[in-house]
Amino acid sequence: MHRFDLVTWPGYLSVSGDMGEWVFTRIHDMFDFFVGRDAGINPRYWSEKLAMGAGGSGLDKHCLEFDDDAFAKELDEWHESWLEDEEHDASEIEDVKQGISELKGEHFSDSQAAYNAVFESDIPGLYAYELFEGNSCERYSHHYLWICYAVAWGIERYKGQKLANKAMNKFLSIRGV
Repeated sequence: MHRFDLVTWPGYLSVSGDMGEWVFTRIHDMFDFFVGRDAGINPRYWSEKLAMGAGGSGLDKHCLEFDDDAFAKELDEWHESWLEDEEHDASEIEDVKQGISELKGEHFSDSQAAYNAVFESDIPGLYAYELFEGNSCERYSHHYLWICYAVAWGIERYKGQKLANKAMNKFLSIRGV
């Protein structure tokens, strides 16, 4: 079981616990920000509201991790396209296949390391900027998604408890207790 605390003050909501420390900022009542929309979570939009460090550029990088599966898929799609583009001799096909297999087996820690490896590879026709164009091969991290669900769950419980207390106070005042 993981533990977390939600702390809010005007314009901010802080989450701390087993999944790290996260601070979001957007509107005066951050509880309304997180549950005022459709039910569920919105990881992309919420990541834009992280208040880490100075400035607002690239803060969502803290929420992302490298996705080996997306990287492998991009390599496979490039390989299929490369095979269809023109005739290649058996030796070249085998060399490219081996190079792609080696890249897939690296299990990079982040997209920059994968980009550098592709850039430095000697696979003919494989260009890092083309492979990564429009796809960073990243996904939201387990920790960040867990935090998003924890925020939604915690606020829902808080608002439910507040409503129950209000109903009980009304009930008790009617009964004259």
